[in-house]
Amino acid sequence: MSLLQDRRLRTVQWKDLTHLSPLEMIIENSITLPWLIISCLLAWKHYYLAALPFSFIFFLTGLRQVHNGFHHTLGTPRLLTALTLLSNSVLMLVAIAAFIIAVFFRHITFLQYHVLAMLAGELLTGFFAVWTVHHDCDEEVFARTLSRQWKNRLTYNMFYHLEHHLFPGVPTIKLPILAARIREALPDVTVKEVF
Repeated sequence: MSLLQDRRLRTVQWKDLTHLSPLEMIIENSITLPWLIISCLLAWKHYYLAALPFSFIFFLTGLRQVHNGFHHTLGTPRLLTALTLLSNSVLMLVAIAAFIIAVFFRHITFLQYHVLAMLAGELLTGFFAVWTVHHDCDEEVFARTLSRQWKNRLTYNMFYHLEHHLFPGVPTIKLPILAARIREALPDVTVKEVF
C-alpha cells in the first residue's frame, strides 16, 4: 500500500502550518540575498574559490524559493510571488542568454564568475532536485527525507522531501513541524535518508 493511501495520514494536522508570520515571510522571501551578495562581493574582489560555497548556497536556496513560489507558499500575493519567480530566474540564469553574452563581451569578471557558477548549478539541478531525494525509493515510500536537525539547518530544510510530497501546501520553513506530526501519526513507517 502506498503511503498516500494510509488512512493515518488523514489525522495529521497541517492546515495551521500554511500561514506564515511576517518574520517567516521575510525569511522565505529573502533567503537567497545574503548568499548572492557575499558571492558577488568575493568574486568582484577576485576571490573566486572563496565565492564558490556562497554561490552554491545561493543556488540551492534559489531552488527552494522558486519551488515554494510554484506552490504559492511564500506567503505573498500572486503578483509578488511572480516577481520572485522572475527575479530568481534572472539571477539563476534560466532565461538570461543576452545578459550572459553582454557580460562576456564586456569582460566583467565578477559577473562572468557568477554566470559560470550558476551554469554549473543548472547542470547539477537534476542531481539535487531529483536524484538525491528519490533514488532507490519504492512505490510505498516514494521520496526521502532528512531527520537530523543539523543537516536540515545546513540545507535550509530543503530535504524534507517526503513531507513536501505528502503536504505540498506547507511552506518549507514549517516542514520540521510537519515532519514531527507525521512521525507521530505513522511511527512505524521507515523513510530513507537523503544523506
